Amino acid sequence: MYDVGGLLQDKFETVQELLGEHGFITAGFTSNLVVDKLKSDRTRSAGFDQGFDVFTGHRALPDVPEGAEENAVPRTLCAPLIEAALEFVDDHRDDPFFLWMLHLDPHAPYAPPAPYDTMYLDHPMLAAANVKLDPSVIHHQAYVSDRLDSRAYIARHLGEVTLTDVWLGKLFTRLEQLPGRTLLIITA
Repeated sequence: MYDVGGLLQDKFETVQELLGEHGFITAGFTSNLVVDKLKSDRTRSAGFDQGFDVFTGHRALPDVPEGAEENAVPRTLCAPLIEAALEFVDDHRDDPFFLWMLHLDPHAPYAPPAPYDTMYLDHPMLAAANVKLDPSVIHHQAYVSDRLDSRAYIARHLGEVTLTDVWLGKLFTRLEQLPGRTLLIITA
């Protein structure tokens, strides 16, 4: 268990260390900027990378055009993360491996690229339950000044869930093609 500001003590052996001792190649991929910054090779380490053969962060954010609000610029964090995982799986398809991933999508600002940004905007349930939002109730990581109805925020969130599902589907398909058996554990 991690507590913000905490440190994984050396006396604890991680799953990836145990698996590594038994011939598994271990990799960890994250799109979480906080976790990526807490690796052992950084001044502020929490030991998130302890025992991994490969541990990298994938957080390619788009440039913000002049005059645009950062939270309104389309982005996806799951695509580069899954692409890195797919490359790892392909490189080690005949080896026993342990792959750990921490996705940040779906997460504020909920700004998926087209067509995911608007695919749920006209959903009847969202339209029926739409309410005007007071800007003070919108979290600063998601706030966009010209989007003050609940439908816009929920639709963007659902679009990001769908986009993440599409990318995870690509990974699951690749895992199904591997020789042998694969154990898949998903937590939230």
